[in-house]
Amino acid sequence: MKFIVSIILCALTTYCSFLYSEYTPWWLFGAGAFLVGIALPQKGWLSWLAGFLAVFICWSILNAHFDNKSSTSFINQMAEVLKIGKSGTPLIFISAAFGGLIGGFAMLTGNLLRSRKSEV
Repeated sequence: MKFIVSIILCALTTYCSFLYSEYTPWWLFGAGAFLVGIALPQKGWLSWLAGFLAVFICWSILNAHFDNKSSTSFINQMAEVLKIGKSGTPLIFISAAFGGLIGGFAMLTGNLLRSRKSEV
């Protein structure tokens, strides 16, 4: 149950950092994942997986939504520039994977910090 709750909370912090991205730094979702990792203790690999899945799913959906909403297919053009292909779909998943790694390691760091404090 903690696993699902941590995914939901991390996805909410990621979504909120996307909403306020004009006023906050891009890496704020990592701080949210870090705080969720401190608040909800779980095994290390589950903590990492929850952070990865939450950010990966949230970024994939948001990037696909913004790509469909824009009148120019910016992601398709970026995929051509980066020689990924003519479709921007792989680029959406590549960027979501990088965000997922940051979210996963941020949540794992928060979880390990919590376990470290309980040992002392």
